[in-house]
Amino acid sequence: MKILMYHSINKNGDYNGLTIHQFKKQLDYFKHHWDIMTRKEFLKCLQTGNNNDNVVLTFDDGLSCHYDIVYPILKERGLFGVFFASTGQYEKNKLLNVHRTHYLLDRYNSKKIFEYASKLVTTEMVNEKRIEEYNEEVYKDQNNSEFDYKTKRLLNYYLKPMWKDQILDIVMGSVAFNLEQHIANEFYMSLKQMKKMSEDGMLIGSHTISHPLLSELNEEQQEREIIGCHAFLKEYLKLNYGLFAYPYGGKSSFNATTKCILHDYKDIDYSFIVEGKEAKEEVIHNVHKIPRLDCNGFLDV
Repeated sequence: MKILMYHSINKNGDYNGLTIHQFKKQLDYFKHHWDIMTRKEFLKCLQTGNNNDNVVLTFDDGLSCHYDIVYPILKERGLFGVFFASTGQYEKNKLLNVHRTHYLLDRYNSKKIFEYASKLVTTEMVNEKRIEEYNEEVYKDQNNSEFDYKTKRLLNYYLKPMWKDQILDIVMGSVAFNLEQHIANEFYMSLKQMKKMSEDGMLIGSHTISHPLLSELNEEQQEREIIGCHAFLKEYLKLNYGLFAYPYGGKSSFNATTKCILHDYKDIDYSFIVEGKEAKEEVIHNVHKIPRLDCNGFLDV
């Protein structure tokens, strides 16, 4: 089973995403070379472990383009998708920190953003012990400029969790002023839109409250992020299943504590990571570490 992970899909490929043309081209390619699973086939595969070589489409972060662009394309083609959404944006009416970084890099000079943020960050704010680990793993498959890489690693990975809000509040405030609530309202799909998609056969999974690096949090903080998000979506959407995608998704983004929480929390049945391989025996033997493939690996089709 090839489980594809997407983020933003829009006209211009903003936010380091795919263009609509690239997305449609990939769908055509998958349909021609394999097939794209139905919702029923996907759920049966998870439940029975009877795997195949077909494709499943998943989309992270609950973005407005998922409702405005992706959902109509899938409906037109008779397809379904799995949409993993965070929930913190609905409580705070502002961008999640990971998307603040995306917004800044998409609209402003990355070198200037990096230099400005670097002046605000002191040594005590950075988890120096894990910098080498992060450098080895993160953003390897993305085509970023030098300062895109540096900015994303600094703000998304190197900064300790307790400092991220403060630093990004300052950086966002320097360019967006009082516009962030308006930006957030346009950036994410609404809960009503998510409910409509769910009622129309799309699967909705949880993606934590604030999209943090779970491996940087203690057990209580991780439980709040994982359980709080799923409980919110389960109640609002009346879900009778539990799917979860790790924020960021690489091996450094979670730890043994994360896996224990997911194992003990019976409302989440299957969890998905980002790893460059197809899902095979994991569907049976490692249900909280089912791999997904980055859609950027299919840009040349």
